[in-house]
Amino acid sequence: MRDEIENLGTRYSYALCAYETGPGIDSAREALQVDLGHPLLMVKSRYLSDNNVYCCEAIWLNPAVIDLPDPSVFETEPPQEWLSGNLPVQQTRFAILAREIEDICASNLNLLPGTPVLTIERVNSLDAVPVSFARQFYPPHHRLIFDD
Repeated sequence: MRDEIENLGTRYSYALCAYETGPGIDSAREALQVDLGHPLLMVKSRYLSDNNVYCCEAIWLNPAVIDLPDPSVFETEPPQEWLSGNLPVQQTRFAILAREIEDICASNLNLLPGTPVLTIERVNSLDAVPVSFARQFYPPHHRLIFDD
């Protein structure tokens, strides 16, 4: 995310919104291949481009398969950066869809809950075992560009 924002020629910043340990949502448990009784760490954050919200993210991490840091680490370091800097994770699934935005992300993007937005889902794995499931929510009219 940092590279994406900086490649636009804008100033990147990151802010942690919330974190909690719990069962996670159905799609996170399915992606991480765990059952309802299995606790996951969920981290919600936002990324800013020149102080404007560029993207909101919700990521669920599986503490049973990776040693996670104290969640306060995510006050200054985004979970995706922590993963890529500390574990040899591979992206194993990537999906692009429109999804209705909810709660903190709707507020951060100054949208009404239920507004459909561009959503990117990503699963990261370590030795073929899923360790994280992330959803990134982008405001309306966002343009996603992939360059090689």
